[in-house]
Amino acid sequence: MPFAAIVLRSPLVCVAASLLLYGCAHLEVSRLDEAPSEPAAEFNVVEDALGYYLNRDGMYGSKQRQEYVHVYFEDGALLAKKLVGDRNVPRGKLTWRTERLEPDDLTDLRYDTALKASLQIRNNISDPNGFSWIRKGCTVRIHKDGSITLSFSLGGRTITGTFERISEEQAHYAVSSIADHN
Repeated sequence: MPFAAIVLRSPLVCVAASLLLYGCAHLEVSRLDEAPSEPAAEFNVVEDALGYYLNRDGMYGSKQRQEYVHVYFEDGALLAKKLVGDRNVPRGKLTWRTERLEPDDLTDLRYDTALKASLQIRNNISDPNGFSWIRKGCTVRIHKDGSITLSFSLGGRTITGTFERISEEQAHYAVSSIADHN
């Protein structure tokens, strides 16, 4: 005979669920009188962030410019590689990265948490080795709606851009049909 052990906050919901699933024969109801002191971690936050994204809000210089990136996890950090680039940071180069996330950080990570990050720039587009990273005020936030925001400070102002999730097919189409921006 089946046995149900249900742990829910409402005894009425427990009883109703058990009756629907198992009938009356064997029923054990446990009630939690207090809320847990720590909410359960959202273990899939980093996993949810992996994939392909589009930025089209002008963060990269123009509202007409669409920047495509691939976000992946490597060596404990989230990395965003440009799929369609520009003269400052060409395709195939990292555009931003988070600081290394330790295992405890991954366990405790919640949506909308500001992760310390860096944004790659190149001041002199003629210098193939002239890349540097902006760290000041740079954060990445992963949102439950599937978007990612990047904020950074440059020239005394804060700039924020939103990356919207796109399909792998859309990303491959962009790579094959959109030239890098001038």
